[in-house]
Amino acid sequence: MKIDLHVHTKISSPCSSIKITQMIDYARHIGLDAICVTDHDTLHGAILAQKIGKEKNFPVFKGMEINTYEGDFLVFGLEKDIGKPLSARELLDLVSSSGGAAIVAHPYRPFERALKDKVYSIKGFNALEVENGNTSPEYNKLAQSASFKLSLPGTGGSDAHQLWEIGRYYTRFDHTITSEQELVEAIKSGNYQAKTGASNVLNYNQEAVTNYSYHKEKINEQPVSYLRQLI
Repeated sequence: MKIDLHVHTKISSPCSSIKITQMIDYARHIGLDAICVTDHDTLHGAILAQKIGKEKNFPVFKGMEINTYEGDFLVFGLEKDIGKPLSARELLDLVSSSGGAAIVAHPYRPFERALKDKVYSIKGFNALEVENGNTSPEYNKLAQSASFKLSLPGTGGSDAHQLWEIGRYYTRFDHTITSEQELVEAIKSGNYQAKTGASNVLNYNQEAVTNYSYHKEKINEQPVSYLRQLI
């Protein structure tokens, strides 16, 4: 099962231009089986996306990208926003007590929100993001090396902020996942591989995506009237 574990939406991540309906249509079109909305420090966009995904019969799982004092984590299994700054230890304890799962996001990207070598001293996360769409190959390789040294699994995610970025990297799970609890259990199991490029994604450029999205919205999209003005 192909899942992009790291996507941001316009509705909850100001840095993203991705509309929820376009995200779902595009993810299906390029061959993904599901998508995770991991907006910054909130579940708001993910909750809306999941509702629309059910209407469009496409699985959307909720997550968040949480910025701790030490760096960023992708977390799954939490049911409400945290609402305050946390250390990595505090976040990981919260995720563990909630029965969730945590992934170190873009561990070696050269900016202040990456854990870098702190991955070797902080304990309690379940995996490292070893293929990140907004991180250069050399820094993804450092994440892969850390994953190997720590004997922890590696995930893939596009970290998409623009529509055409979705699916650049994804995670292929060995089994079908139908719920967030199953997703959490799958992340903890380690039975998955980080992959490059969902089906057909390399054949797209930004102009093609724009045209595709326009026509899907105008011709084929099912109305979601109660959310239309928001997305």
